[in-house]
Amino acid sequence: MALPAPVGQGASADVLRMRFAGAGATPKVDGLERLFSQGNYLIGQDKRRWRSRVEQYARVHYDNVYPGVDLVFYGNQRQLEYDFVVASGADPRQIRLDFSGAQEVRVTPGGDLILKTRHGELVQRKPLVYQVERGARKPVAGRYVLRGGQQVGFLVARYDAGKPLVIDPVLSYSTYLGGSADDQARGLGRDAGGNVYVAGFTQSADFPAMPGAFQAASGGGTDAFLARYSPAGAKLNATYYGGSGDDRALGLAMDGSRSVYVAGETRFGNFPVVGAFQTTLRGQSDAFVSKFTDSGTTPSPTPTPPPASSTDDNGGCTLGAGSAFDPTLPSLLLGALLYHWLRRRVRRG
Repeated sequence: MALPAPVGQGASADVLRMRFAGAGATPKVDGLERLFSQGNYLIGQDKRRWRSRVEQYARVHYDNVYPGVDLVFYGNQRQLEYDFVVASGADPRQIRLDFSGAQEVRVTPGGDLILKTRHGELVQRKPLVYQVERGARKPVAGRYVLRGGQQVGFLVARYDAGKPLVIDPVLSYSTYLGGSADDQARGLGRDAGGNVYVAGFTQSADFPAMPGAFQAASGGGTDAFLARYSPAGAKLNATYYGGSGDDRALGLAMDGSRSVYVAGETRFGNFPVVGAFQTTLRGQSDAFVSKFTDSGTTPSPTPTPPPASSTDDNGGCTLGAGSAFDPTLPSLLLGALLYHWLRRRVRRG
């Protein structure tokens, strides 16, 4: 798990690692629910390392990671999840998750687990604990509990110890977004329906743009991107946004009408402007502002000219170098542009 550094705080990211403290070193591993598909793994040029027709399974089962406790990994809505299955008579208090890389590990009064880093917090929701009776799930009260240092366990209320117990740590969703090169997120927003929008920049020619995207292929160099996820974490839209040079989205804001505003920097004259107040590059690099509609897939064609004070007459950064400007932009977006303009000024002395 990794959290990127915000703009202006260096390129390093915070990396969180989790291990199962005290677990057996060599548990038996089995595949469950065999799939019809097979996989081929052609690694390098040494054919002796190639593997063909590898069977695939819906679940991977680790037997007795703790005495009487199994661990099952599986896919759910294209995300990797895991459950602890506690056999009858086994003790769930043996389970310990050891986190490294967090500045602080705490549990909220509501039972959520918070992992604090320099650049933000990762939240794992209160675990789902249940037993199966007559084919239906019977909920059991349970929560995270600190075990000392950065170790976390589970506190489970009274349950039928003669039957198996399932503990499902709930991570709402966590996903990679990117291709085979450098991809960085720099802005995040959420609309009233719970959809999540991510803006950033990519150097990947295989960034996973979606069918029907405003720009389905890289323009070259570094491109900005905008992606939209459902509340459950399914990718709904993703598009490149850039020309043949260096284009970076550095901030994102939203309004009440589900319009998405992206601000950033462009260094080449063929940036894809739409109905722009300013259609040409005026300096070595210019800021851009783009307003996306249609659920974050289409740049708005209706610009509003910015105030006269937004232009640097000495050839500096220009507010409105992108596709649109709206005078009701949230202050966060304007702050990002002001930061960019001041940084240019400082570099010039």
